[in-house]
Formats: sequence, C-alpha cells, structure tokens
Amino acid sequence: MPLDNQVLQNFESITKHKNYIFSSGIDLIYEFFKFENKYGNKYINRMLNFLSKNKYFNKYALKLADNGMSFKTTE
Repeated sequence: MPLDNQVLQNFESITKHKNYIFSSGIDLIYEFFKFENKYGNKYINRMLNFLSKNKYFNKYALKLADNGMSFKTTE
C-alpha cells in the first residue's frame, strides 16, 4: 500500500514534540552525569538533600514515578 505524503506529514506533526522531549531528557541525563564526573558527588548530594526536603518536588516525583509522563494529543 503506497503511503500518501500527507499521512507522513501528519505523523511527523503528531510525534515531533514527543521526540524533542525524549531527546532533551537524554541530553539532560548525559549532562547530569558529565557534571557529576567533573565535580564529584559533593554537589550532587547537596542538591538531592535540598530537593528531598521540598514537599512539592517529592509529590511530583512520586506522581511521575507512579504514572510516567502522559501526553495528550488531539487527533
């Protein structure tokens, strides 16, 4: 079955933002470990201790861990 070019353009427009978010997450993880290797665990431990005391961050982190990220698309 030959694909119409419009089908491919629609698919790209629906998934483009998801791919960007995914690739940005990969870059964030890479930069995080690059920073950790450069400066050691001292700064990372301070940052994690600070975040662990923030109730809003903990609530969001638990929700994200339980449900994952959800993207609603209008199709």
